[in-house]
Amino acid sequence: MNYQFFLSVVSLFLLPINLAYSSNLVVVGGALESSNAAVYQAFIDRVPTGKSIAIVPVASGRPSYYAEKFSQDLQHYGVDKHRIVVLHVATKDDSSTLGIDESSWSRGAYSPTEIAKLSNAGGIWFVGGDQTRIIKTFKSAAGTDSPMLLRIRQILAQGGVVGGTSAGAAIMSDVMIAAGDSFTGLTSGYTQDYEGSEQQEQGKILLTHGLGLFPYGIVDQHFDRKSRLGRLARVVVENTKSFRQGFGIDENTAMLVDLEQSTVEVAGRGSVTLLDAKASVRIGSDQAFGVRDLVVSVIAPGDQYSLTAGVSVAEGKALTNNNEAFSGSRLNGGGMGLPNARLEHLLAYELLDNKSVSQLDRFTLRNNGEGFVFRFRQTNQSRGYWGYLDGTKDSYSIVDVALDIIPANFEINLHSTAALKE
Repeated sequence: MNYQFFLSVVSLFLLPINLAYSSNLVVVGGALESSNAAVYQAFIDRVPTGKSIAIVPVASGRPSYYAEKFSQDLQHYGVDKHRIVVLHVATKDDSSTLGIDESSWSRGAYSPTEIAKLSNAGGIWFVGGDQTRIIKTFKSAAGTDSPMLLRIRQILAQGGVVGGTSAGAAIMSDVMIAAGDSFTGLTSGYTQDYEGSEQQEQGKILLTHGLGLFPYGIVDQHFDRKSRLGRLARVVVENTKSFRQGFGIDENTAMLVDLEQSTVEVAGRGSVTLLDAKASVRIGSDQAFGVRDLVVSVIAPGDQYSLTAGVSVAEGKALTNNNEAFSGSRLNGGGMGLPNARLEHLLAYELLDNKSVSQLDRFTLRNNGEGFVFRFRQTNQSRGYWGYLDGTKDSYSIVDVALDIIPANFEINLHSTAALKE
């Protein structure tokens, strides 16, 4: 690093802090739709007046394409294109651009030219893709911050906003989930090897360092669609010395984090699942993880979670306790034949809004009989809330349901293919 550049980096820390804005994160669980005005507007509104927005496309295999797509979305919601800059930080060439090799941007986080683009930035956005590309680009092999990451931290500290979707969400916590699926994670634990982005969909759990912008626990994304409750449960329960809370964000959904108030608010189309391992008891083995008394809450758009005050639900929701809408037994089991696969619906319709049910089991298993029982239990602390979202859609908030994950072996009797055809 030359001397003048060193001085320019040091001088960043001598700039005055803008006290008119809180430091914020907008953490999106992936698959953000261009029509999701609530999330886009939440990000834009948190950018200080007159400041620019910088897009970081490094996670993507098509960096220029997805940077331009997000830029167009910002403009659709009223951001002047002259306020938007794209940082040339990438590791993969984008086949949609001719004459540009984006893989040559791999040292962009150390480039004085690229860092200078952040001189007036008040908002940073990380696009989705492979989160390990972000970490490898923004941190050295020894784990030290690049000059660009130092500048981003300063922007955040001065009242700016840092947002991201999918991979851009995974990087937010200090410990980052880089790969693995729930079932393999529950049965086989962890790995230290990473062979590519396809490993994010299946295999053992891989933990590594994130950027540490979100200090309240560990973040997981694509939570509903990719059934990541099991893997997040294991990570939280087995790392309580580092953190005791997990935050699972559904697709097309955001956590709006106010770092000064230590609050999380939900925006968008899905829910955020909170796991608290404070009173949990680890059972089972390394090859068959289990836990008792993990606490689960599922909060909906408009709800807020405070580190000091807990969950507060959006106005207009009614308590379902002692005012349940449903009654009657519910089926215990698993698979595609049972309703309410989404966690919010399962815990609402099947458990807390049903006066006849206090415990509900869902099974997950392989065809060799190896599996688990996910047992959800009402306790004296459990609360359910119901209201309409946008005046038309049932919206539930679930607070403090107990979860046990119990290793089990099921006896399976599968007919042969020939017998099925008969």
